[in-house]
Amino acid sequence: MGLSISEADRARALIDRDRFREAMATTFSTVDVVLTPAMPVDVPPRDGGDDVVALSRRMGQFTYPWSLHDGPTLALPVGFHPPSGMPVGAQLTAVLRREGALSALGEHYQSVTAWHRTVPPHTSDL
Repeated sequence: MGLSISEADRARALIDRDRFREAMATTFSTVDVVLTPAMPVDVPPRDGGDDVVALSRRMGQFTYPWSLHDGPTLALPVGFHPPSGMPVGAQLTAVLRREGALSALGEHYQSVTAWHRTVPPHTSDL
């Protein structure tokens, strides 16, 4: 897919990345951490469905932006999707060089929940 990206597309993407980073700098001037879902949909069937590329893009819509951010992001288990029983995750993101604070928050979350030790209900079906 990357072979079809022109130099003009790349230049626009770099400008958009810088705008995203500026917006995140503004956000992190008023908050310590941003909480987002890890995925907008349940895990797809094993065969991937009809349009694997489109599904992959949709699945990554909450994780891809953080690839443009220059700070750390930590994914945490938060439960299981009711129809499939597959794990559900959330992400915590912090400003650059706040890895320690982010890890401490993740450790605190795990100290008051048991999701990181919970086995999915349908493991025999996988």
